[in-house]
Amino acid sequence: MGEWKASLKRLKDRVLRRGADQPVKSLNNEPYYPFDLSENFYIRYRCEACDSMTEAPKGDDAPYTECGDCGGTKLLMTRGLDWCLSHEQEFWRDFKTTNDIKVPKEARKWLVGQERPMARELLRTRRWIYKLKMKQDALRNTPIVKIKDLEHTLGKPVQDREMIELDKKTYRVHFLGDDKNALLELGNFMKENPGPYVLRISEPGLGKTLASKIIREEVEPLYKEAEIELTDVLTLKNPNDDQRPLAVQVPCHAVQGGGCLAPRIVQQAERGAIAEQKQKQQFIYSLLMILLIFGAGLMFTGLFIMGLYVMQVGFIAAWFQYSAGYLGYIVGGSTLLFVPLFILMIGNSRIFQTNRADMLETPFPIVQHDGKPKYVLDATITDDASLVGSIQWNAYGNTQGLTNPMYKRVIAGLVHRGHDQILDIDETKNLSHHGAVKMLSIMEDGESIIRNSGSGGGTEAPGILAIQTADKVPADFMLIANGNMDLIHDPNSILNVIKAFFDRFNYGDAIYFEKYIDANFANYLKIVQVVADETSRFRLHPMEKEGVQRVIEYMRERSENNKQLKIMFRAVIKVVLTGFEIAYGEKRTLTTGADIERAINEFIDSVPEQEQKEELKHRAPFKIVQSTGSAEGRVNGLAVSTDRSGSPVAGHTFPVVAVVLDADRENGGDGDFVVTGEVKEEASWVQDSIKTVRTVIRQLYGIDLKKHRYTHISYAQQKDVEGPSAGVAMTLAVMSRLGDPRIKDPSKRVPIPIRQDVAVTGTIELLPHPTDPLNVQVGAIGGVSYKIKGAADAGIKHVIIPQSNFDHTLTQQEYPAIVFGADSILGYFDLIRADQENIEAFIEAMETLKAPKAETSEEIDVWSAERAKQKAEAMKE
Repeated sequence: MGEWKASLKRLKDRVLRRGADQPVKSLNNEPYYPFDLSENFYIRYRCEACDSMTEAPKGDDAPYTECGDCGGTKLLMTRGLDWCLSHEQEFWRDFKTTNDIKVPKEARKWLVGQERPMARELLRTRRWIYKLKMKQDALRNTPIVKIKDLEHTLGKPVQDREMIELDKKTYRVHFLGDDKNALLELGNFMKENPGPYVLRISEPGLGKTLASKIIREEVEPLYKEAEIELTDVLTLKNPNDDQRPLAVQVPCHAVQGGGCLAPRIVQQAERGAIAEQKQKQQFIYSLLMILLIFGAGLMFTGLFIMGLYVMQVGFIAAWFQYSAGYLGYIVGGSTLLFVPLFILMIGNSRIFQTNRADMLETPFPIVQHDGKPKYVLDATITDDASLVGSIQWNAYGNTQGLTNPMYKRVIAGLVHRGHDQILDIDETKNLSHHGAVKMLSIMEDGESIIRNSGSGGGTEAPGILAIQTADKVPADFMLIANGNMDLIHDPNSILNVIKAFFDRFNYGDAIYFEKYIDANFANYLKIVQVVADETSRFRLHPMEKEGVQRVIEYMRERSENNKQLKIMFRAVIKVVLTGFEIAYGEKRTLTTGADIERAINEFIDSVPEQEQKEELKHRAPFKIVQSTGSAEGRVNGLAVSTDRSGSPVAGHTFPVVAVVLDADRENGGDGDFVVTGEVKEEASWVQDSIKTVRTVIRQLYGIDLKKHRYTHISYAQQKDVEGPSAGVAMTLAVMSRLGDPRIKDPSKRVPIPIRQDVAVTGTIELLPHPTDPLNVQVGAIGGVSYKIKGAADAGIKHVIIPQSNFDHTLTQQEYPAIVFGADSILGYFDLIRADQENIEAFIEAMETLKAPKAETSEEIDVWSAERAKQKAEAMKE
């Protein structure tokens, strides 16, 4: 009875809530998705009849059966991010393909695993907005003074942005666009407040470019909220020195919606210049017409007089005897007539053309913002002139009419166009050393002179150093520079060569973008949405749930820590595309988990991986690896090849052979400890392992391999073996010759055969085992999955790895060999020795440690715990 009343009360509350708090919204026939990861809601119900939507409050899992708008009963249920995060098992149960997922549109929701770096960057961005706000408020509250009055008070002329002292206070002068008034900014605000500058550092493909996209999306509201006004810059002709153009700042009101002042100033100046030019042209035209009329009059007068003489004395006499009376009129009149006509015909295109802007000495905008500023400028450049500006060179010099005047050839750099904005350099390594040196003073002062650069853009030509702006152009910006880890590690990188450039980022922050994320369900959902978006972006066929889960396991495997995932989205995109190509080649419209598995195993190897695999395949017929039976003093070791960056590319197997003989002291012999096939450098990892092996054997057996025995360890068919994981193989090979160290009487110890269908890897740690002080622990190694694959390729059936790798590196994927874990050298020894009668039973027990594939984080923990429990029970047997 109580349950019935409670159900009735919930139904009543829902009806009231739907009528009051949950208004019906139209979806405008948007596509239907069972899961919406773009918004933080619980459940939405969509009516197929009227296309209306109703939201259920968080925690209300009882299904709605009727539309609150039209009463329709056909409702489509969409579960939002809040529901998915609280229903992990149900999500994996109901999620079928990537077509079920609606992905977010905001770039910030796409960034996976970089919450901490982005939080640090947001702090610097807000400080940048605060700095602009404080600077702008200081300018707005500054009184306007007349430049003439200021110069009269100081007793000297002043320049724009000049520092002056007035009434025992320091001011910076800011000329307004009319060149008659100026603002006095209290203090030296700009020079005392550089930055902030942010350097993003990470391995490639971890989201630095996506972070720039996030900044572009989110910075505009911050600018508008703070009412930041940008600044335009105009260049003017310098009446005192034509080689040093003047530069003035003009505020732009585009942020508040008004028009920028710079275009209006230029238009007004052009109208005034055109009017003045028209007056000059009208005067010239009037003068030419007067001369033309006067010349025509003189010419006709001379012709009239000549006609009178001809009628009286004849043509010949008039021409030779009386020409002085009329020839002057004709010559002077024709000159005054034809010269103006020639000027009007030939020079009309230039003298009387009033609409050519290049002919007008008007202000020229070099930095101008339109009605919708970008706020974030892409400064990924390849030449210095684009970055710090230049003055355009012209082969005709300053010849009037053949080139623009000097002040109209000033080209503002990105640092000037990005004044009071954010500059984003996606590839810092493209910045030249010379450009970085130029940036030092700009990043410190927030302004710079624009000067002519040489033809190469990297050096100034000595003969034209005087060609530069007379005034410094403002260049106060927030710099965000992206770079890979080679900028930090490469001694020849720009950050290491020019330390001062790296030091400038102390005004902001150097942020490391992380390459691992926790393997939890919230991050699984982000991987799901990434895969769904890539299938949509490339217009691929959908991918089924098993394919997405294999992608997640692939990221877990590459992290070498089953509690984390490696951020490697370029590789993930390659897997998604390759899986689609496999399905498309087989004329299927759904990418399956098998397609993704095949893509990972066969088609996405890098060039170094392909090269190593081809080399191993080529050398396979000559390998002497034994994968069956047993042998004394011979252990199959595992190694991994790496590329130049140190990343693993392929695993391979090789035999480690040990020969231990008594030192023949009676015949003058002596003990020795020789290892061949390894790297000889004293500081190498393998040399440390050799010393560790000698110490471990002395601890277990009480003998010194160099003094009491003649010992030779060979890495058969190997050269320059390097790495700490060779220590276990060497130790086991020697132990096979010496026998079981737990037998106290040395005379009763006999050599122990080693199983050849087993390969080992691990590094010896000189730490006593918790349960046996004489035993030593085995530490974790890298490249586990590559080594297991390399062992399987050599025909090895079983692989022993350190227990820490067994617990924290292995994932749920199917490995090509049976994997065991051991935490001590004696644990390895018991697993690999071939004389134990219960070893096959132990292997059989270990082979049963297979759990059903887990789909939730809780199931993964249960799976791992159950596997560890079964292993412990098998060890007891």
